[in-house]
Amino acid sequence: MRAAFRAVGLAALLGAAACGGRDERGAPAEGDAGPPVDGDKLVVGTPADVDGLNPLILTTVTAQDVADQVFWPLAQANPDFLTFRPGLADEWAFGDDSLSITFRLHPGVTWHDGRPLTAEDVVFAVGLCKDQRVPYSAVRWLDRIRDVVAVDSLTVRFDFTERYPYQLMDAVVCRPLPRHLLEGVDPARLAEHPFSRNPVGNGPFRFVSWVPQQSVELAAYENFFRGRPHLDGVIWRIIPDWTSLVTQIANGDVDLVVAVLPNYVPELEADRDLVLHAFPGRRYTYIAWNLDDPLFADRRVRRALTMAIDRQGLVDALLYGRGDVLQGPFLKILWAYDPGLRGLPHDPAAAGRLLDEAGWRDTDGDGIRDRDGRPLRFELVTNADNTMRMDIAVAVQSQLREIGVDVRPRGLEFVSFQERLTGKNFQAAVAGWNVQIKVDLATLWHTDAIDDQFNFISYSNPAVDSLIDSAAVTLDPDAARPLWSRAQQIIADDAGYTFLFHQYDVHALDRRFRGVEMNPYGWQYNLQEWWVPAELQRF
Repeated sequence: MRAAFRAVGLAALLGAAACGGRDERGAPAEGDAGPPVDGDKLVVGTPADVDGLNPLILTTVTAQDVADQVFWPLAQANPDFLTFRPGLADEWAFGDDSLSITFRLHPGVTWHDGRPLTAEDVVFAVGLCKDQRVPYSAVRWLDRIRDVVAVDSLTVRFDFTERYPYQLMDAVVCRPLPRHLLEGVDPARLAEHPFSRNPVGNGPFRFVSWVPQQSVELAAYENFFRGRPHLDGVIWRIIPDWTSLVTQIANGDVDLVVAVLPNYVPELEADRDLVLHAFPGRRYTYIAWNLDDPLFADRRVRRALTMAIDRQGLVDALLYGRGDVLQGPFLKILWAYDPGLRGLPHDPAAAGRLLDEAGWRDTDGDGIRDRDGRPLRFELVTNADNTMRMDIAVAVQSQLREIGVDVRPRGLEFVSFQERLTGKNFQAAVAGWNVQIKVDLATLWHTDAIDDQFNFISYSNPAVDSLIDSAAVTLDPDAARPLWSRAQQIIADDAGYTFLFHQYDVHALDRRFRGVEMNPYGWQYNLQEWWVPAELQRF
């Protein structure tokens, strides 16, 4: 039976980007004071399983959350997304010409198998991250890293081809890997290597087990160099059905539900045993149009489909107001976001005229537009476990039917959905991104990324390429901002995505946890510091 505490209003929580559990008066929640104690476990309920635990090749948010606790970076980003604090490295310094950064590793750091971490592990990992045979999500971040050199066992130097604003962030994005376990492995077969199912890291929690479609378990690493985490462990339980997920946190079988679907927020907000952490998050939802499909090769068709979709209506109906219509590829939390971006309006009549202009008319009177004997019909796929995305697909089907477009929604098992996207084996898809903290368009929108797994719509525009290349190396933010703005506008105009909305994050957590700091960087920002008073511990 859970202890009862005062309920927390969501409106109050939305006023804080990070909160450690506070009641309506702003006072610390009961039991926040006092020295932390060790013990207990955190049980996280999630609808999606991991797809591997090697940080170089994972793609799901759940897998990233797990890997973030098993593998530590050289330096950790602060909530401002601009400054960093020590990670595996205690200190770092730029060279006199600003074309190098030298990191000094903390002495005595060990991998979870007891072997020491060395500078050679860092060099080895960056080599894999840059290897084109490895589907590493941030590979474009490493384009300007010319070389990585082990100066000695605890000193590593990154050399760059040029000066640019994100040198430090790019140097620490690729997390070190144990060379003694992975050296000699074919980079193209990393996903098949036992390491992806039984990883050995260097973070505050070590891997214990993964039972596919059931659970992932981590345990506190007693010899973590920054100090043992207070919690004894973290367990992710895979619960694909959202009704079951909400029932389990209400019953106390689950302690945390991340990114609660908006329709469940009022129910969880009323639960006196939970605290809700809410803030503008890093997630957005979109419809991807496969530009390799002849149906979507014409920019006018993509723009027409976007204008026919009532995006504000989706925000009102599905997010309960906890989100904003998104007009382009950057979120408000990033400094380069352009609030003056001109998005496409909701205008079904204008959408119909655009389709007429593109040659799509209803020539046989069946209510569906056609051209050259082909109906304007396509399959809209998404992952079936995400009820909100399925609702979007059904709503889009209805709205596009009004302008003579026949949409066939189809829900897929999550892994199959991911494989369809990365394999470019789809026509249109309702999907979402959890964006990185870096101002970056190259990963999704640069022509060079078409053969990577994230520009899966095959978007290519030389003007955008040029703007990205120039903005990325412009040191003065005031000079870079108009370049980023122009790139955002072209991407929005080209409508390779129909940008739907930016969703606010709402995480529901059992009140017994203390020392919690959640912010847009992530719910697990300081997980190693969470603790539970001895009298409230369950494990």
